[in-house]
Amino acid sequence: MNTATVTLMTQYLNKLISKWIDLTRQIKDPLKSTSVCPKVLSSFESTGIFTLPHPGKQLTQSYELNNLDDDFIATAIEFVTFIFSKEVLCHTKKVRGVPVTGNTFRKFIQHWSSHFTSSEVPKMQDIMQTTNEIQLQIALESSLKYFQTTMDTYIKGYPNGVENEQLHEQFAEIKSASFNIFKELCEVNRSC
Repeated sequence: MNTATVTLMTQYLNKLISKWIDLTRQIKDPLKSTSVCPKVLSSFESTGIFTLPHPGKQLTQSYELNNLDDDFIATAIEFVTFIFSKEVLCHTKKVRGVPVTGNTFRKFIQHWSSHFTSSEVPKMQDIMQTTNEIQLQIALESSLKYFQTTMDTYIKGYPNGVENEQLHEQFAEIKSASFNIFKELCEVNRSC
């Protein structure tokens, strides 16, 4: 994460902690202001993920995208800029722990963003279904690609042809390995 992003997130967190301390002092709860707040702050010192601030009550209570919190908007813009920066785009992306290609990651972004076309927040179920569908596609494409490239390599290794029995055995092995790749990706994704 770049320094500007960390600074933005730290400023927002410090602002929240300050509000929390003021609030706990008003309700005369010194334990929370002296014990909880430092623990919250220290838990973010080594965070390796991008955290977004609260989007505001307008979104959480009415599920409308109008009047979002300014801190949320600023951090969301920083997040999008960060995700599509040159440094980050060069790293392998993972969705649910499974590496995805740039093209597949683009599909995720396109499908996810299609859920945000109205002023209402999409249902988490719809976003998860989209994720599952794309990950099923990844599992299928990966297993088929393995089958095709392995079979092509095998056939090219025998320019004069191969006996039927040997071809059937090799086909069965490659098909089995390809299916195992599909199964393994589905188990990781829990989408198939």
